[in-house]
Amino acid sequence: MDEKLASPAALVHGQDRAAKRHLLESRLLGDFPRLGPERRAAGWTELAEVYSATGNPADAAICWINAVWDSSTPPVAWLEQWMLAECRAARQNAPVPSLDRWLSEPGRFGAGRIVAAYAVWAAHQPTAPGDLVAALPRVMTFLDQHFDDLPARAAWLARLAVTQLCSGDALGLARWRDRILARLRDKGPGLDLDEPSFLRFHGTASPDRFQTAREWLVRSQKPILDWVGKLGSSGRLQWAGLDAETDCTAAYAQLMLAWGLGCLGERSRSRDWTARARKVLGRATGPGLDPAVHAVLLDAFQERIRDVQEGRQPKPGFPPDLRGRVDQLTDVHLGRYAVDKFRRHSRILEPVGSGRDYGGLNLRAFRGYDLLGERLQLLADRSDPAVLAEEAKSILAACAAAPASTTVPRVALTLLDLAPQLEPALVGQVLGLAEPAASWMEAWFDALSWGDANTSAKLPHYLMRLLQSALAAAAWFNQWPAIRPLVEFLVSRSGSDPALRSAVLLATGSLFRSLRKLGYKAEAEALLQRLDPGRGEWPTDAPTLPPSQFGLAIGWFAVGDEDAGNRILNDARNRLFVARTGDDRDRTELAIAYAEALGFAPPRIALGRLEEIFQLLERVTVTGSTNRYFTLKPLQLIDAVVRSVVTEDFALGPAVRGWLDDDEFLIRRRIHRDMSTVLREGGMA
Repeated sequence: MDEKLASPAALVHGQDRAAKRHLLESRLLGDFPRLGPERRAAGWTELAEVYSATGNPADAAICWINAVWDSSTPPVAWLEQWMLAECRAARQNAPVPSLDRWLSEPGRFGAGRIVAAYAVWAAHQPTAPGDLVAALPRVMTFLDQHFDDLPARAAWLARLAVTQLCSGDALGLARWRDRILARLRDKGPGLDLDEPSFLRFHGTASPDRFQTAREWLVRSQKPILDWVGKLGSSGRLQWAGLDAETDCTAAYAQLMLAWGLGCLGERSRSRDWTARARKVLGRATGPGLDPAVHAVLLDAFQERIRDVQEGRQPKPGFPPDLRGRVDQLTDVHLGRYAVDKFRRHSRILEPVGSGRDYGGLNLRAFRGYDLLGERLQLLADRSDPAVLAEEAKSILAACAAAPASTTVPRVALTLLDLAPQLEPALVGQVLGLAEPAASWMEAWFDALSWGDANTSAKLPHYLMRLLQSALAAAAWFNQWPAIRPLVEFLVSRSGSDPALRSAVLLATGSLFRSLRKLGYKAEAEALLQRLDPGRGEWPTDAPTLPPSQFGLAIGWFAVGDEDAGNRILNDARNRLFVARTGDDRDRTELAIAYAEALGFAPPRIALGRLEEIFQLLERVTVTGSTNRYFTLKPLQLIDAVVRSVVTEDFALGPAVRGWLDDDEFLIRRRIHRDMSTVLREGGMA
């Protein structure tokens, strides 16, 4: 449990205090459901005192709120400490704020929380302060305006205190209760509002790394947006994809950064950056531009940002209302194409799955033109999960009745692309087809009669797509036993089958990410030994560094060989920023793959190198058919960079999710109890 002596917390505040803080946090997380209210209150006060002593007033305020909540008669000293912590968090040094001053500056940082704390403190005094009594209508309005910025407990305690000072207003309190309960129902307790920050990084990411990632995103916002602005001004040929689009591209970059802050629980700044992007996208105009495209993408980003802010695991695909709006888009102005293209190249928008760009036409010939091929093509166009599931069951049953090289590869590839939208039980059946589909893929190509040249060129790409989809689906649904036959097939055959080896090299990045999630470390290491016996060495005189090398770097980092991974990253950095080899297209793909791989490197290496991308990378590909809406390749790079800063190590684990469920119950129980008391005392029970 002890922190290393070299950690910043230990150096600044002392080893004993840092260790005590860590011990208290771990004890609260582990014992929280089993503690009674008085013991919880005692634990919160002890942790609040440590946070106050170590210069963390924001977390101290949350702990004092929780202590007050769990105490039937909170000591006045606790209320004073809560108010003092809120003042310090808002950078206000006065121990008691001037109420009129805060009410007169509603936009000032922390104003709502200070007024809430002041109201609760005042209600517990023998005689309520005259300034509060005189300003009660203004205070109620002020709390209403700042509702979204108040922790659920603080919002309830403040409104309850105001109700008591008003000698009634049970109806107003009941409406306030409904508002808080609606927020809890829709979002649950907010990680940045209702919980101390240690919950946000509980897991493999350390507190220091959490703080470093947050500071990186805030510090890098301006350099990233400035870099986008230098891509080129919007010109007359933007509609044709020849001139870059920068205004909306910068807005989408801002949304990606807001998503990153949301992952770290920074709701206020994330919301501010989202609002700025919304203004830009809302006023975007131009020839041949469909405003519905920006509206759909903006709402999709906001949905993803809400997911991470509230600690929810994002669901594959779009919610039903957004799916319907996407289906209504047409390609008269390349609207549907632009949305699908963005979804395919952004793992923030589509955390799992490959999207459906080109309307599935790129797989049309592979699926075939017989009856089964027509069914698969229609199935791939479905957006209703219920209809999709029923048709998938029917096709799986037909395939199981007569498995063959002419059916299994195309059925497996189609259903694996759709796996994120299927039920887990169906996904297990589809994964069972992955290994035979890979074995029979070449035989299906022979049946298609595309010719030897086409087969040798296309077979590795279709195998790659099969491998990526299968392993990603297995990792998403944690179906590690179902994917074992395919993993063993890859290890045994990748050294002797040229097409399979090429496919594995094309898929290395996503493949090793998935193997890491599934726990196949030994198999990943065996595969790496076959694919990269030189352990990261690449000829220095080679004209380009293929993207597959970065997938190998991810693999080496995943199995714990940092030296091999760093050799690849060092070579890439030299080619990008020193030798500056390759044309714009090669350098763009190199930069994207480099940024992806840095997400698996140690943070001490990764963050500095991610930052210098926007300082030293001058030329990237800016042409593309989406340019009337946004410039895609720079956004793909920014997407990779943000995800490499906010890695999966920051994801909430089951212990934290259980904490949030228990905490929501405690909040609801206290609100219902207080409301019953107010009604009973008012003779309305």
